Amino acid sequence: MRHHYDWIIASHVIEHTPDFVGFLRECQTMLKPGGRLSLVVPDRRYCFDICRPASTPGEILQAHFERRTAHTLGTVWDHFSLAMKRNEAVSWARQTQGPDTLIYPDIEEAKRKMAAARAGEYVDVHNWRFTPTSFYLALHDLWTLDLIQLDLCSYFEHEGCEFFVQMEKRVGGRSVVDRQELIHAAFRESADILEEATNLDGQVAEVDS
Repeated sequence: MRHHYDWIIASHVIEHTPDFVGFLRECQTMLKPGGRLSLVVPDRRYCFDICRPASTPGEILQAHFERRTAHTLGTVWDHFSLAMKRNEAVSWARQTQGPDTLIYPDIEEAKRKMAAARAGEYVDVHNWRFTPTSFYLALHDLWTLDLIQLDLCSYFEHEGCEFFVQMEKRVGGRSVVDRQELIHAAFRESADILEEATNLDGQVAEVDS
């Protein structure tokens, strides 16, 4: 339905979408002017995505312009071959300590899933990975390109492994933000991982040069 809903709520959905922009545009089509989209999004620092880098605006744009309806083979491979757990949990709170270990200690599961995707099966994965500010940076660039009419109302971190984002459907009058500061803040959030994460076996590996 077009321009029908006051609210749309999606918890742990957007990270699974092949086309991030397409999902947001479908939501804004269904919202009335002034309607709000509320999202709960996993924070890559505190879940099994910890070893995978944050998604960039360019990657999001590429997926949209290619009109993707399924995840790439490389994304399927990374999802299963790099998935981590901490103290046997697939998500955790900021204060949780290690050890960090691979969910799939060998690559057989990644091989099976990629083979299934190559054969045409839809394999569900976390396609997009974010921290709160890297998510805001992506939205900023989409606004700048006039690809969405959803302006950020608020975002904040929850206790645990996720953050909350609320956007309002607007035509014009978008928030003014400093893009360079967003990039700096997103970099600082990613640097948190290096401070908090432990090695796979709790030891520092030595590699002969």
